[in-house]
Amino acid sequence: MNVLVLKASLKHAGATMDLFCDKLNVFFDKRCNIDSKVENSVTFDPGTLRNYDAIVFAYTLTTGSIPSTLLEFFDRIEGVRTKDLNIYTMAFCEEYEPKVCQHSNEVVAFWAQRHGYHYRGSFNIGSYFVITHSPALFVVTNYLQMFSNIVKNGQECNQEVSALTKKSFLSQGNRYWKKQIRKERHKNR
Repeated sequence: MNVLVLKASLKHAGATMDLFCDKLNVFFDKRCNIDSKVENSVTFDPGTLRNYDAIVFAYTLTTGSIPSTLLEFFDRIEGVRTKDLNIYTMAFCEEYEPKVCQHSNEVVAFWAQRHGYHYRGSFNIGSYFVITHSPALFVVTNYLQMFSNIVKNGQECNQEVSALTKKSFLSQGNRYWKKQIRKERHKNR
């Protein structure tokens, strides 16, 4: 089995995407014995698409839908004939609720259906910026390992993970703003 992990995020999310995509690639190569490759959607050669059995689109959300780089990729591969492909998404959002990624998953699912591919589901990650700077990265790594096995087996997927609960998200946000207010008051004295 050959899997393409396609990074389709805007430039500002490059380091985050590299971290998670590289980890996923290691799980494919070392744990699942799958030939996998991590590519950037902007530089990917559409002619090589027929070499893959599955694609994992990895992207961050900034406006609630898929990034423009992924739309551009869809346009570039229009008309490229491939064998049956299993399509997965690995969507990242800054909000604590991974459900924010749902609309983008629906867009990719619609695209896959329109082109005769098999949309198998998504792995949605909320609070991704917090995750990359906290011990929660280890939890997400475990989910990545489970996701790699799902892709290997061609199974349906609907995983979600977030570093924060709603209560802790609001609590941390309130602490931040209280600290900012204290700084402002101290500065104005």
